Amino acid sequence: MTAYIHPTALVNPGFVPSPFTIVDEGVAIFEDVTVGSFVHIHAGAKLRKGCVVGDHVTICDGADLGENVVVQDFAVVGKQPPAETPDAECMPSSVVRTGVWIGNHTVIYAGLTLGEGCEIGDGAIVREDVPAGAIVRP
Repeated sequence: MTAYIHPTALVNPGFVPSPFTIVDEGVAIFEDVTVGSFVHIHAGAKLRKGCVVGDHVTICDGADLGENVVVQDFAVVGKQPPAETPDAECMPSSVVRTGVWIGNHTVIYAGLTLGEGCEIGDGAIVREDVPAGAIVRP
């Protein structure tokens, strides 16, 4: 199967989607972005210059990834917390600042900000904002 890119997505002409990638409506993908296989980028998300997204990753509605962000395999960015907000339309977006590294099997909840250059270790579940340069371990 080939990738699917919604017609309203703003995708840099040099972007080459991997197999089984889904890019929803209103997504913006800037230059030099690499996305692995089996990735779903939900509506309104932004992947800025130089982002690298691994395989089997979910980027949720409205998540904003800054330049040179790395998201490792099986991570979820912008997940709605369980049973807190039943209306997905009301969920705030997650903001990931420049140079953040997000490890394998990590979950970043919606509405958070990950500060510039922070590192989120493999398997971490992030429920609150992370300051610039911090290292989070599970």
